[in-house]
Amino acid sequence: MKQLSLLSMKVALFLCPLPYLQVSEGLTMPFNEELDGLNHLEISLLSGLQQDLLRAKDGSYCPDKTLDYEVELSLMKERSRRATKFTFWQEAGLSPGMSVLDIGCGSGVTTECLAHAAAPGKVVGIDTSDVVLEQARQLQHKSSLQNLHFEKHDVYDLRFPPNSFDFVWSQLLFQHLQNPEQALRQISRVLKPGGIICIVDAGYPPAGLVYPTSPIIESFLKRIYQLQMFYGGDQYVSFKLGSYLVNTGYTDVNVRQLMNIERGEGIRYCADNYIPTASIMLKLEDKNLIEQVVREYYRIAALPEAFRYESWWVAKGIKPALSR
Repeated sequence: MKQLSLLSMKVALFLCPLPYLQVSEGLTMPFNEELDGLNHLEISLLSGLQQDLLRAKDGSYCPDKTLDYEVELSLMKERSRRATKFTFWQEAGLSPGMSVLDIGCGSGVTTECLAHAAAPGKVVGIDTSDVVLEQARQLQHKSSLQNLHFEKHDVYDLRFPPNSFDFVWSQLLFQHLQNPEQALRQISRVLKPGGIICIVDAGYPPAGLVYPTSPIIESFLKRIYQLQMFYGGDQYVSFKLGSYLVNTGYTDVNVRQLMNIERGEGIRYCADNYIPTASIMLKLEDKNLIEQVVREYYRIAALPEAFRYESWWVAKGIKPALSR
């Protein structure tokens, strides 16, 4: 086989699903969560915007507090549209007639897909951001879906009656949460006995890997990941989702990884959609640095041997019939 023969593929995206991994009690994840010195930074050295985000304790992603939320809303919609090609909810067991809760619904693009899949079952999308909820409601109005609506809720304080939903979905939220297990206990309360939870999040590293490697990109991403962890997020969360579900009482827990390999177009997509978001959400205000990183992605994308790797992790669990 020729070296890098995969790169001769004409498709832009290659999906390599791995088998589901059954998760059992007692699993521990040996990942070092040291912040490489960032936890020792004096708060006074951070910018005012970064201090505001840290004091908010909302985790590492708060659209209402971003540097440019209109730009981020546009990027969020585009990422969501792209992600809907991976209909993980079907494999997880979503079926027509189920009542569904989408936690961290963002602009509602994925929630709309869930509403189509679950119809005539009701689908509720929730978020803490008034800005993104307004976008989601506009999307719902255009779609005329009668089984879909959006509400403002905090994942740590879900104001729904117990046993309200058959299926709970959450995509790209848990990497930003400061207390995932607290969130999962709240979710269990509103999930019906026998109900399904499905969590989708980015693997490590969240921004993927690019070849050929670049010191500029690697240095930038290291800084981004440090800031994410400093604000309460977790770049390693995908590895821990299964153990979180087990620890909070869910059964039949399994985890699946899907790997994407992209070439030039995918590398440029990352530069245009993910790098600005990472900078916006973590208040990285050095625009010259961001532009330099984007140019570096474009330079690499033009190389014939270039490719980008990323992974998605899908964790599924069931609320037991006699939930503790």
